[in-house]
Amino acid sequence: MEYRRSNELVSIFEKSLENSSEGILSDSIEALKDLIGDILPNHIEWKSNSFEKLLNSLGDCEHALRRKILIILLRSLSVDGLLPTTRIESRIEVLFVSAVDKYLPDLCKKFKIDSKKQTYENYPLVKSLHGDVVSEFKFWAAIPDTLEGVISNREEILKSLNNRTSKTYLDFYGISNITTAMNKIFHYIDIIVDETSDEFVDPINDLRKFLDSQEAYVDENYNFLTNGVYRPVILLIRRALERAESGAGEKFSCSIEPLRAGKYCAAKRYPLHDVDREIDVRVPMINRGPGIAYDVRIEISIDEDMPIYLSTTHALGKVRPGSFEVVIPILVLSPVDNFTFHFVVSWRRQGSSDFDDEVFECTLQAQKSDVDWDDLGYKEPYSTEVAEGEEFVGRKRKLGEIVKLFLKQRMQSCYISGQKRIGKTSLALAVVDSLQLQGGDKFKCHYIEWGEVAAPGSEESVNLLGRNIGNFLKESLPGDLARDEIVFNGSLSPLNELATKLLKYSPDEKYLVVLDEFDEIHSEMYRYGPLAESFFANIRTLSSKRNLAFILVGGENMPFIINAQGDQLNKFVYESIDYFSKETEQEDYRDLVVSPASDILSWSDAAINELFFFTNGHPYYTKLVCSEIFSEAVSERDSEISEREVLLSIDRLVDRLDTNSFAHHWKDGIQKAEIDAEAVVIKRCRTLVAIARCLRERQALSLENIQNSNNSSLIGGHEIKAYLDEFVRRNILFEAAGIYGFVVPFFEKWICNVGVVKLMVDALGDAVESEAAKREQGLLVSSSEIDSVVARWRPYRGMSITSENVKMWLRQLDDIEEQRLLFKLIKNIRFLTEIEIRQKLKDIHERFKSYFKPYVQKARNEKRSDIVVVYVDGEAKSG
Repeated sequence: MEYRRSNELVSIFEKSLENSSEGILSDSIEALKDLIGDILPNHIEWKSNSFEKLLNSLGDCEHALRRKILIILLRSLSVDGLLPTTRIESRIEVLFVSAVDKYLPDLCKKFKIDSKKQTYENYPLVKSLHGDVVSEFKFWAAIPDTLEGVISNREEILKSLNNRTSKTYLDFYGISNITTAMNKIFHYIDIIVDETSDEFVDPINDLRKFLDSQEAYVDENYNFLTNGVYRPVILLIRRALERAESGAGEKFSCSIEPLRAGKYCAAKRYPLHDVDREIDVRVPMINRGPGIAYDVRIEISIDEDMPIYLSTTHALGKVRPGSFEVVIPILVLSPVDNFTFHFVVSWRRQGSSDFDDEVFECTLQAQKSDVDWDDLGYKEPYSTEVAEGEEFVGRKRKLGEIVKLFLKQRMQSCYISGQKRIGKTSLALAVVDSLQLQGGDKFKCHYIEWGEVAAPGSEESVNLLGRNIGNFLKESLPGDLARDEIVFNGSLSPLNELATKLLKYSPDEKYLVVLDEFDEIHSEMYRYGPLAESFFANIRTLSSKRNLAFILVGGENMPFIINAQGDQLNKFVYESIDYFSKETEQEDYRDLVVSPASDILSWSDAAINELFFFTNGHPYYTKLVCSEIFSEAVSERDSEISEREVLLSIDRLVDRLDTNSFAHHWKDGIQKAEIDAEAVVIKRCRTLVAIARCLRERQALSLENIQNSNNSSLIGGHEIKAYLDEFVRRNILFEAAGIYGFVVPFFEKWICNVGVVKLMVDALGDAVESEAAKREQGLLVSSSEIDSVVARWRPYRGMSITSENVKMWLRQLDDIEEQRLLFKLIKNIRFLTEIEIRQKLKDIHERFKSYFKPYVQKARNEKRSDIVVVYVDGEAKSG
């Protein structure tokens, strides 16, 4: 009842906005007060007071109510004149910005609302926030009013509905209901577009009834989203249905053409210089639909003098609307730089005996012919070690920002923080290289890894660090001064005198010290105590010297140090480093992928996009996959990288990787002083195992499903929520409308395929579960197993059987033991080419023709009785 009343009040408010005369909003203001008053708890009285007092009282509300009220106010703020926000009432502007910053931090990050900015900078962003969110749905108005047009925009429509920001902001306005409904609508449209004429009418009627129910839903839940965005689409789909009914004959029309326009329509370039090599040429095609194309055939013609052998006829059979690949096996008889062939595609529509046909031209280009593949077998351009010198690529903007800190007349120290394997050390070393390149001999840089000075005791570690830095600084002093012994007694203070001497004897020189793995220092060195206080006071004083600066590099434990000693490092500039951003670092990411082997590999844009999708711009995993791709390219002597090579390499790599490639996901970000750190690690692992089980069962990653998938006695269901929230905070998972997802899909793939067993071996209390998981892993059909089988198969009816085809077939059964049995059948399937079939028929004919007398047909309906054609189930229908 409360939910229904809120919806009614929202509808009244929204309709009052539409019905209000220009500049007269009194009814809307009263409707807004009624709505908020209905939501507010009984103990908060505000209606007779100002909106300023309402904003001040938000802190007394529960979290969910606070967000709901604030989002309603943001909606109201988008209507000029509805809320008192003139300069006289500037206090409200301050309160608005403060409330959004405090209670909607996720939206602040998206729309660049920053507490460090002034109110006059933030307020316009707050005021336009509602409009910015709604603008994500602007393209809905341009969707074509045909079923095909709706389907072609499916991905973008669902993307806008599942956008994390949209889900957060529009949850109160029913976006989850609209998402569910749109998925159901797409389901109906898929049936209408794809089914035969006998099943054409019922799905249309079902969809029409569903649209009726959705219009009723909009009427009952009237707001800017349901009425302004959703209702127009409902009406659009109604018009599309009318078109589908009136032009049912058009439903079965179809046309087939290459997916890529022009004569270079093949998937990539091929090694046409490799003599006697069999190559599968792939030509991406598309059936524009909307109907199914039947009896599709491809006839290929090529100049007789071309030193290429290929099969000229390919029978594809039935081809559904959408993209597909034609695979044309060729044999290179002599090297060529390119060659052109023509092919005729013929097909018939459903219910018709007439064939349509189209003629296309395709020119194949040769790959590089000067690649020394034998020599490349010993090279690794995509090393995952720290990138130094020319090996460092990308991060140009971030690199420039940090370098500027030290090129100033007075250097400014900084600290770099981020997840492990994100490229922090490589960036710091690139800063050093850039400074020495731009500043010449003026800059003296020194790199120290914590392991070089780590000792069992904290005081001893400080002494070793002091001596290490001291020896570096003494290198620039005159000989007699450099020989002076410096004694460190648990303090870096003696370095101050060294820095002062250097300023006197070498006033133009600047010294930069890079302290890597700084977050690995002993907890006694940063937690409250005499040693910690003196250590950070020393660093603060030293970094204030005109000729000395620091770069502190640390991982996910860095926030613990900053929380404890942030006041001492308040002059240090914070530089965070994260995954490559597709919006701002796309070219940097391309450099990371392409540059290391630019003279060997040629990457398609689609391949780079596919790689980015799976790694989400994570440099370490990008390099891992690139290394696998490079290795396979050398093995296959194939320098062209398309989406197919990326996907196959990811499948192979995922099954081989061990926990060491992912351990920072569950081992980092734990305070050194935490007594039971090992227990935290185990519980994190158990949470990930529960997630993996949901993925294997193809369940939504909701809290309830994850809790139900937890079979471990080492973590309770109530604890899982806390660990999920922690993973979200650490940017390993994201959460949208109660559903969790992996920030890096590559990690998700590993967790699902092999992580279940890998993450259990460290838990002594779960021996039984571990054994069960090992058995489960042994039964699970892995991607690499499927890939190895599919790789042996030749094209079937001119098209490849992909790993995804096999996975979909296996998923008909939910039980992994039954899937394993099915896979045993699949492993023994062999696809025969048309040439092989014709040859076998010819051999059979030659073997048995001597047993039969020449047959003479005496009547038109007379059939032979001396030959019977059979198949596996019995006698064939005709022969």
